[in-house]
Amino acid sequence: MTGAGAIGSAVIALAFCLLAPAVPIRAEAVTTLFTAQDRAAALDRQLEQAEALVAAGSFDEAQTQLDRTLAAARQSVFEPQVARALLDLSDILLRRRQPAAAQSGAAEALAIYDRLDLPRGVARSSYLLALITRASRDLAAASVHAHRALDTYDALQDLAGIARAAMLILDLQDTDLDQSRLLLERAVSSARATGDATTEGLVLHRFGDRLFTAGRYEDALGMLTRAATAYESVPAPIDLGTVYNSIGRVYRAHGRIDEALKFQKAALTLHQKEGDQYTLMQSLNAVAVVYQRLNELATARSYMEQALALAEKIGSPAAQDFMRANMASLLADLGQLAPAAEALEQVIARGLDAYPATRYVQLSEVYLSMGRGRDALAAAEQSLALCGDTKDTCAAAYNARSEAQARLGNVPAALDDLSASLKMLEGLRAQLVPTDFFKQDFHRYYQRLYTSSIALQVTAGEERQALETAELARSRAFLDLLASRSLPPAPAPASMLLPLTFRGGAEQAATATLPVTTQAVPATANDLRATAARLGSTLVIYWVGWDETFIWVVDPVGAIHTRRVRVRQSKLSALVRETWPFADPSGTASSPATGRSLPMRGATPLSLREAPAAWRELYTLLIAPVRDVLPTSPGALLTIVPHDTLSSLSFAALKNTRGRYLLEDYTLHYAPAGAMFQFTAPQQQPRSRAGEMLLVSDPVPPKLSALDAPLPRLPGARSEAAAIARLIPAGHTLALQDAAATETRVRQAAPDRAVLHFATHAVVRDNDPFASYLALGPSSEDDAADGILTAQDVYGLRLHADLVVLSACRSAGGTVAGDGIATFARAFLYAGTASFIASVWDVADEPTNRLMPDFYRAWMGGATKATALRRAQLRLLADLRAGRVRVDTPVGPVPVPEHPVFWAGFVLFGEPR
Repeated sequence: MTGAGAIGSAVIALAFCLLAPAVPIRAEAVTTLFTAQDRAAALDRQLEQAEALVAAGSFDEAQTQLDRTLAAARQSVFEPQVARALLDLSDILLRRRQPAAAQSGAAEALAIYDRLDLPRGVARSSYLLALITRASRDLAAASVHAHRALDTYDALQDLAGIARAAMLILDLQDTDLDQSRLLLERAVSSARATGDATTEGLVLHRFGDRLFTAGRYEDALGMLTRAATAYESVPAPIDLGTVYNSIGRVYRAHGRIDEALKFQKAALTLHQKEGDQYTLMQSLNAVAVVYQRLNELATARSYMEQALALAEKIGSPAAQDFMRANMASLLADLGQLAPAAEALEQVIARGLDAYPATRYVQLSEVYLSMGRGRDALAAAEQSLALCGDTKDTCAAAYNARSEAQARLGNVPAALDDLSASLKMLEGLRAQLVPTDFFKQDFHRYYQRLYTSSIALQVTAGEERQALETAELARSRAFLDLLASRSLPPAPAPASMLLPLTFRGGAEQAATATLPVTTQAVPATANDLRATAARLGSTLVIYWVGWDETFIWVVDPVGAIHTRRVRVRQSKLSALVRETWPFADPSGTASSPATGRSLPMRGATPLSLREAPAAWRELYTLLIAPVRDVLPTSPGALLTIVPHDTLSSLSFAALKNTRGRYLLEDYTLHYAPAGAMFQFTAPQQQPRSRAGEMLLVSDPVPPKLSALDAPLPRLPGARSEAAAIARLIPAGHTLALQDAAATETRVRQAAPDRAVLHFATHAVVRDNDPFASYLALGPSSEDDAADGILTAQDVYGLRLHADLVVLSACRSAGGTVAGDGIATFARAFLYAGTASFIASVWDVADEPTNRLMPDFYRAWMGGATKATALRRAQLRLLADLRAGRVRVDTPVGPVPVPEHPVFWAGFVLFGEPR
């Protein structure tokens, strides 16, 4: 017998004992007393059965039994059993999200326990009343009840009760989070001492959510990871799924949407198995929100509708309004503005939803889309009044008010709000988990805010401020990484490794991470002007918004010009995709002119297709608007700073209306952000032409898994290396080929070389960039050196190279991170090179073997790296046009067609000289 029932029986027994010495008792009185004791024990058994039904989720059956038990207890005037039944009924009502109905029973129970002076009953009643009044939003009363519960449990030395009550006080406190840590650790240690891993996990989970709301993402992730570990030890699948949803929110806040989806689908799998309707609703909603962020609106709506149906079934008005508001946000994205506005208005009016500041932001955005500027302004102001210290919501509210002010013509006020919004975003960036993995896509998550800021600043004539806002967003993770370059890759923290132990079937996460301890300062307009002057270049800087693209031109004398081009992001992306060579099933590149195949330097096959319309239209959109402010001297240097989808585009092949490629007019090189040059400039080696070169070509392919296609030998790479070696001063080249080109030899030789040249296979793993690799030879003397030099390995190198050339497939390609730079380009620039040449496409073994020797011939002859690459590309283009480039095939030599894939794929990142 436990709980209040045991207390009641003890009271009756105590009364019997106290009476026994003083007064003789008749036999019928003893019989009556024992009959009452038996009845109380029977009621306790009924209460225990009902409580088991509650624990199993059988609320209807439990409530029926409790109603009968309560009636019997009242009739017999068994007050402890009355109080216990009242508390159990109140618990059911609270679980059903009916706090108002629950409160009277819990209050009556507390009064009974107070009158009987039963402290355990007082503690339980106070705790439940704290939960009820919190759900009713009477936070002052909730705090009073919670503190009384903690004090009572403390007097009883009830560690489990202390843990629960301390956790509840933590939820209710509006004090500094650091000041709350003592209470947090008390709650955790109390729960752990009793072996209650579920409560331990719940305490950590709740506090982790509070840290997240405060924008303290690193601390939040640490707490949530601890919570997941506690839940896994029980196991507690429903709670584990719920904490996965919270971890998914952390990933979403960092812009790591795909990673968030893994966690939230894992949570959904757990909740679908366990059958708890409320948590299942939460998981369905979380998955829907992620798909909405991915702009997969039809899929999002499917999940959202399931979640809304569950909310209606649960019968909780607050849950229903929560889901109605989320559905309204989705309807707005689908263009159904009127029903979205109506639904949000109704949710706000009822006041049951827990996120009113967010709902006002959403309503403001809908009103603005409907042309209701004044209503949008009023809604945004309501959001600002309610957002408190929730930085991401406040940033969105300032942005919403800015857009409304701009629509109403109050540009100065709009600009002030933008400044406040951007300042808050910088504050959030400072709180990101300090690893490169988490930082890469932050700006994408807030891209709408950055874009609206840029648009308003350009409209207001503040073109330099708009340029600085673009620099504020772009490639900040990469810049922070470069600023922290002295730190090698480290084992991933527990929070990064959590996906490896998913019970929900999520994919594995990276097993190492790049620590970021320094925040790089983004480039100002004056910094960009200084860079243009130092390089003797004209910077052409892009920002791709949802329905327009912004272009800035910064020339070497310091002038800044701005253009805005009306083009949807989706159209730009489609045009860029048209320029890519696509794989065919054969595993080789086929020439449309001959139907013959060409050996490739990658695992991905390549097929050619002509896309002259796309090249011309991209020129019209990206170059023509600024052509009048570009230099007129032939071969002038342009520094391209792309953004978004443009990071996967070779600007060299853009073609004007006269059929002339951009490369024929200009020398080009690239950077993901203007601030990158502060890091590459110190890496330059002035005497690199006379320095030592490492030349790696056609290694014996490493052993791959049976699932990977075998890598063919590359005869063109051998002839390329031989031609390059003849151009380098004698004794200055270490040439590794065939069995000598092992991973061990490359690792040993690379750090001391001024130039590194790899003519080998490169395999890019879009789903795991760290695992992308250069194919080298395995080392017989070192079992760990398997011949696969991964991008993760490259991050761990410490180079002093002025130039690295990857004459390999997609060595500058792969999935482009939020940095606007991908895979090996990122890795080698981090490792310490000043300039990096690689291909954005898969390249054929031939005629790449002609391009690279021509590059070195020009560079060794005194041309800058950018000029040397241009000359080599132009010479190859001329040879292709003249039919002078032929490759040997089983049917004899065949000409290679003029196609950008053969000459325009190689690009130069970093220092152009």
